Amino acid sequence: MADYVKMELQRSVEAELPEADEARFWKRFRVPVVKHHHGIVAHADFSPVAPYDIAVTSGPRVSIYNSRTAEVRRELPSFRDLARSGVYRKDGRLIVSGSDNGLVRVFNAKTRAPMRQFTAHAAPVHLTRFSTDGDSVFTASDDRTARLFDVAVGREVACVRGHSDYIRAGAQAVTGPSLWVTGSYDHTVCLWDLRGSGARSAESSWAGAAAASGPGAECAMKMNHGAPVSSCVCLPGGSLLVTAGSNYFKVWDLTAGGKLLQTVSAHQKTITTLCLSAQGDRLLSGGLDGHVKVYGVGDFTPVFGLKHGGAITSLALAPDLSRLVVGTADGTLTVRQRAVKAAEAVVDRARSAAVRGGTYRFFLRGAGEAAGEGDVTAPPDRKPKLKKHDTLLRAFKYGAALDAALENGTGVVVSSTLEELAQRGGIRVALAGRDADSLEPMLAFIVKHAATPRYTGLLTDVAHAILDLYGPVIGRSPRMRTMLRALESRARGEMNVQRELLRLQGALDMLLNSAGAAAAAAAEAAAGGAELDDLDDLAKTVGGAGITASTGVLAASAVLPELPGADSGSSSTSAQPSGRASASVAGSRKRRVSFDGDADATAPPSAAAAAASEPKRGASSSSSSSSSDNPAPAESGIARAGGSARRAGAKRQRRAGSKA
Repeated sequence: MADYVKMELQRSVEAELPEADEARFWKRFRVPVVKHHHGIVAHADFSPVAPYDIAVTSGPRVSIYNSRTAEVRRELPSFRDLARSGVYRKDGRLIVSGSDNGLVRVFNAKTRAPMRQFTAHAAPVHLTRFSTDGDSVFTASDDRTARLFDVAVGREVACVRGHSDYIRAGAQAVTGPSLWVTGSYDHTVCLWDLRGSGARSAESSWAGAAAASGPGAECAMKMNHGAPVSSCVCLPGGSLLVTAGSNYFKVWDLTAGGKLLQTVSAHQKTITTLCLSAQGDRLLSGGLDGHVKVYGVGDFTPVFGLKHGGAITSLALAPDLSRLVVGTADGTLTVRQRAVKAAEAVVDRARSAAVRGGTYRFFLRGAGEAAGEGDVTAPPDRKPKLKKHDTLLRAFKYGAALDAALENGTGVVVSSTLEELAQRGGIRVALAGRDADSLEPMLAFIVKHAATPRYTGLLTDVAHAILDLYGPVIGRSPRMRTMLRALESRARGEMNVQRELLRLQGALDMLLNSAGAAAAAAAEAAAGGAELDDLDDLAKTVGGAGITASTGVLAASAVLPELPGADSGSSSTSAQPSGRASASVAGSRKRRVSFDGDADATAPPSAAAAAASEPKRGASSSSSSSSSDNPAPAESGIARAGGSARRAGAKRQRRAGSKA
């Protein structure tokens, strides 16, 4: 018999519905931190910049909380009455808040110092907002007016009086910086164009007073919510407006003339506050029933809900979606922190690091990126910054341009400016119409740089232009006369230097011609087949005659006294090197003569006598020449050197013939 098989129970499998991603996201807001205040938590707002501090308005003051530790960092100075609606500016540096006594104050968020104070309202101010550019403050009050203040100058720039009851809601329209929306307890929502004047939403009894009392604005669009409006927000697209009142909120299309698109009712009691996420994809609402509802912006369907113990009066969501703050009417402040996974933290950091439009980082985006391979690099469109003289030259103000260049004090700038004026034919225009004070810098520059070679030609033309323009009158000023004398002295001194240089150049030319004749004799002797010893004697003789560059300079110093004005003694001394050179050429091949004329001890007696007689003849010839009207000792020395070279060459030719 077969074994019995135990019966299996047939259990029904319950299908597990997948949990929505949105629900899982909001369930991570756990571990709430609870803080208690003595009064109602009227408003809560996160700083737009990290670390996202929280401005909590409760009682007569605004407290700033650290979002990470939920501890109070600082408290702003107290109001005399209850504070309302403390909100941050978009850069997180300023906070504006209203109060029940009608006072509106702007504080520095870090130093707590009051920056501005506005006293235009005569009733409690329940709404304060900064404009998107941060330059203006928009306020709404129970006196049935809304006003716009300029923060920089501290004055009122616009006022609206189109509502017949308290104004408790307001927001700036995304479509234009001058468009603001207000919601009132009279069940109406108005769109205001603050560029207009005179409130012409004339269905109210306040319309006549608006036209008669100072600046006003025009109501461009009016919508009826059907209940007292407690809150409103404009969606990022710019065309949709959400208004909350009673237990529902309505969605309006502003581009369609205020057309009602949808009515959503998810609360059991009145909705007191609306909150939009920084990304603009989630809408939150809080009501007196203690519930927080989360909606998707696409179809405004509730996707999640949170329950709190008391009536909710304020609601705020951190820009990085990490914390949720809820304030209640009994003074309880709840800060919920979202548990973030590692992978999601990376995404959140990348999202927070994304560059938002209108910020400084957005303006500098891409500046540090290097061009990749194959990228086309566009050159930066940067205009060169012009100096003052360039700007004036561009405007054809020649006189002012020259003055600006002279103020710089460098020769390069002044000379370049004068060259440009010369090319334009504007030197006389720049110099005309001047007095002694304005002409003095130009003359001082000419005196200082007239001897500089690269400026001499240009400054000479400028000096001639000054003398042509002011010749008859320039001598009347003592300062001008002094500067002209200095210029004359500088010019004469430079001319004397040039004359001395020309004389030195002539003396060097004579020495070089003498050296050329000796070199020609050496070449002739080498071509005639002179022996190696003769070539050696010739080379040493040419070296002794001062053919090298250094010897030529020494010879030049000996010739300089022969310039006009030198005495006869110097003339006789300067003629000696030429005589010694000729004597050395006439000597035998075994004799060696140095530059100063001293002979070797090995020289024959006849050669020594000849060497001793030659200087005497040269000296006597030099003395006789110096006593004449036209002295020419250097020329006679050159002639004697040439004759000695010719005699030595003839002697070598005869010796070569006898050997043959």
